[in-house]
Amino acid sequence: MQDGSFEFPRVVPGPYTVRLAPQPSFPLPSMSLVIPNKEVTDLEITVPAVKEIGVRVAVEGDAPTPGFGLILVAVSGGAARRMPPPRIPADLASIVPLNIQAALAGGAASLQLVRLGTSPLVDDATFRIALPSPWTFGNVSLSNPLPDASFRITLPDGDYHVAAILPRLRGGLPRIYNVKSLTSGSSDLLSDPLRISGADPAEIRVTFVTTTPSTWRKLSGRVVGLDAGAESTARVVLLGEVMANIDASVNPDGSFEFPRVLPGRYIARFVAGSSEINAAAQRRLGVSDNIITVTDKDLSGIEISVPR
Repeated sequence: MQDGSFEFPRVVPGPYTVRLAPQPSFPLPSMSLVIPNKEVTDLEITVPAVKEIGVRVAVEGDAPTPGFGLILVAVSGGAARRMPPPRIPADLASIVPLNIQAALAGGAASLQLVRLGTSPLVDDATFRIALPSPWTFGNVSLSNPLPDASFRITLPDGDYHVAAILPRLRGGLPRIYNVKSLTSGSSDLLSDPLRISGADPAEIRVTFVTTTPSTWRKLSGRVVGLDAGAESTARVVLLGEVMANIDASVNPDGSFEFPRVLPGRYIARFVAGSSEINAAAQRRLGVSDNIITVTDKDLSGIEISVPR
C-alpha cells in the first residue's frame, strides 16, 4: 500500500524467503524469515533505496557502438555481500579488469554483468569467460538500449566497482575496440568506485576507441511479402558479432540499406514496428534465419521474407 504496509491474510507457519519485486538491475540479496504458529503484525522489511542510473556510450572516430557488457561488484550498501575470495585462473587474469580483481580479492560476493542488447551470434559464454568462478554460469542481465545506444539500469544505494568488457571474438575476427575511459562525473571508474546515494545524480559514461581505422561496407536488400502501407512502421534489425544491434527503415518499394557496417557475420530480421526490435534481437538462432557474411566489399541483393 502507499504507506508501505502489506498483509497476507492466510499464511502457513514455516520458513519463507522475501524478495523485492521487481528486482533492480543489480538484484538485492533475498531475506529469510520464519513465520511462527501465531499471527505476526509487526514484521518490518527494510528496502534499500534504489536509483536509476543512465549509461551513455561514446566511440571516438564515429565508429558504431560495440556490443559490450558492464561488470558491477557491490562493495558496500544494501546489495553487498561477503564470501571467501574466489580463485581467478591465470588465463583470466588478463581478462578480468584489475579493479574487479581487487574487489573480489577483498571478499566482495555480489557481482552482476549487464549486457548491452543481445545477438544470437554472440553466446553469453563469450562474456561469462570474464567472470571467475563461482559466477561463471549466472548473473547476466540484458539492457534495452535507446536509439542512441544509451541505456538505463537500477542500482541500490552503495559503492560499486565497475568495468566495461567486450566479448571474446571467435572465427578469426580482429579485435576492433578498446575501452578508453569509464567515468561517472569526475570519478575515474577504472580505479575508483561508483558511489550511488539517494541525493546525488549519477551517470556512467563509457568511451571506446578503435584499434584500427574502421573499414566501412554497405549492406542493402529488399523485404519480400510486405503488405501495402506496412512499410511506414517496418524496420530491419541487424544483429552481429562485434557491433551493437542497429536497425534501418523500409522504403515504400521494400528496399532497405545499412550504409556503414563492419566486416563480420550478421542476421537481418524484419520487425513490424520499433517496439518489436528488442524482442527480435533476443530470439534464438532459427532454421529460417539467413546468416549474412560481410567481407571486403559492399553486399547487396539481400532478401528478407516477412514472417507469416
